[in-house]
Amino acid sequence: MEGYFLSVVFDDGRKVLYDMNEDIEAIPSFRALKTIHGLFLQVQLDKSRTVV
Repeated sequence: MEGYFLSVVFDDGRKVLYDMNEDIEAIPSFRALKTIHGLFLQVQLDKSRTVV
């Protein structure tokens, strides 16, 4: 989602809106999510159901 939010639905049906802004600021390797245009909007799940 725009604004660096993730809308996550778990296998049990629970829904969470996760604000990534603090993590992006706190973790240097995440900063590219804001500096590279469109990178954050490419989020997806891999085969192990991990957000990448």
